[in-house]
Amino acid sequence: MTLTSKAGKLERYARANISERSPAYGQFMYHAELLRRGHTAIHKKDLKDLPSKYQQVVKDLLAG
Repeated sequence: MTLTSKAGKLERYARANISERSPAYGQFMYHAELLRRGHTAIHKKDLKDLPSKYQQVVKDLLAG
């Protein structure tokens, strides 16, 4: 799976499952953009800033 397709998965999940008013929505979009631009090290470092519920969602989405 390419970084672009991983970014798309994160964006689709956020649009379908998280309110745009939620800080988590913006964080998902931020992580999608990091992946799209190839900044995987920053993505991994900043993943800890997401609530633990969403950390697992991101890991699951990117693993599958």
